[in-house]
Amino acid sequence: MSVYFVDFENVNSGGLTGITKTNMNETDRIIIFYSENAKTLTMDLHRELEKTKVIKEYVKVNVGTANALDFQLASYLGAYIEREKDKRYFIVSKDLGFDAVCDFWKSRGIILKRIDSVSTMDRNKEDMVKALNGILTEKEALKVYKIVCSYKTKEGIHNNLVKTFPSPDNKKASEIYKAIKPLIKDKKDK
Repeated sequence: MSVYFVDFENVNSGGLTGITKTNMNETDRIIIFYSENAKTLTMDLHRELEKTKVIKEYVKVNVGTANALDFQLASYLGAYIEREKDKRYFIVSKDLGFDAVCDFWKSRGIILKRIDSVSTMDRNKEDMVKALNGILTEKEALKVYKIVCSYKTKEGIHNNLVKTFPSPDNKKASEIYKAIKPLIKDKKDK
């Protein structure tokens, strides 16, 4: 269960391209923030959005001041998080200013990450499979990817790896954890 907040002024159609190739489903939600400055979807992107089962919401924001869309997106995100703390959140934007918003919520135990596009999620999955090549099968590596997406802390990930891949002295889980450690540096320690 993930919620994607899209800064459409910043990423335009490119931030959503490839959405049908992601693993989003009917439990996920994508909220597209747009304004008079950026309000046009290509027909191809419109078709892609319609093919997905993801819940779609469109929020037209008022502009007129610097960063108006950013402030409204951040406010909406905060209100959403307060209602549903157990979801994973993503801000789809190339605006590095959103990293401060991510840090704020991460320090409060919320899974929130800024990504350049929804297709970044597939790249994260591919990086995980690549890092585990030679250690696990692709199917097992995808299990690890789901574990990483499901846990907020490195400790939670490690504990679940131990349960999922039992071996004497937990060597298998330790080997897996060591291989993916560079990919989970944004997770909290405990």
